[in-house]
Amino acid sequence: MSADYEIGFGRPPHYTQFRKGKSGNPSGRPKKVKDSEKPVAGSEADKILRAQLDREISLKGGSGNKAMKVLEAISLAQQKSALAGNSAAQREILKEARLLEEREFLCAQHQLKMDRKNFKDVLKWKSEQKRIWAGVEQGSEPDNPWPHPDDFITDDAKQFWTIRGPVDESDVSSFKRLRFQRDYHLSSLIIEARRDSDPLILTAHLTWAVYNRLLPRRWQVEASDVDSVFVKLLAVPIDKLRRRAEASKRQAELLPSPQLDQKTRRETYQTVNKAMKPLLQRGGYRSVAEFEHHVSQNEK
Repeated sequence: MSADYEIGFGRPPHYTQFRKGKSGNPSGRPKKVKDSEKPVAGSEADKILRAQLDREISLKGGSGNKAMKVLEAISLAQQKSALAGNSAAQREILKEARLLEEREFLCAQHQLKMDRKNFKDVLKWKSEQKRIWAGVEQGSEPDNPWPHPDDFITDDAKQFWTIRGPVDESDVSSFKRLRFQRDYHLSSLIIEARRDSDPLILTAHLTWAVYNRLLPRRWQVEASDVDSVFVKLLAVPIDKLRRRAEASKRQAELLPSPQLDQKTRRETYQTVNKAMKPLLQRGGYRSVAEFEHHVSQNEK
């Protein structure tokens, strides 16, 4: 080292500096692990661990033995340890709680983003179906008619959407079955009304209202038209009304049952429960569920 070379900030000794032509990292940069080389859940060890964590065991408690999974038991033991004053367990639980909140927040944000995207896609789909239907003559159908644009039910404020009606050609027969069932119960309602059988009238009224609500909007009997429909049916001779009811029932039995999801059933129940509340109260019932329970008890 020359005598005039002063060692200091930014001027390290020569012996510590990289030598020209020689790498400062002889082993080189670690290779990037390819996705195909990354460990994937599903190995034998993972299967054994998952089976052990999901295994049910029986633990004694104040109210007797309680069955729970091993993972739940471990978490419970850690919570008990934390509550007993174990600082390490307390720190670990608080850490896990924060991580859980972060994961839940990220999942909620991701779900919100996906819901908004799905809602926009549905609005585009509805717009496209409107365009397709607008391009055909009145009284005819386009080559790809389903779902009908009137069957889209959307709520911009809640970013909610559903389709009440056939989504494709295979669904049409199922909804036709619902319409025949609605017509059968509507005819039955008028028949029971002529017999002046209050319990059966209420049953028929509720049943046809449920089927009517499950139908696409353009197939439903609107609330404003119910009275006029009832008046017309009351004018039909009862023998003819019975034949009409039986015909609707036979037609329905020839068609497949629709696959309705739990969400649609719940929404239908809530709507019918609200619409039929005055009639239910007149019969001494607080809800459709209470009335159905009463009917089922009497049938036993």
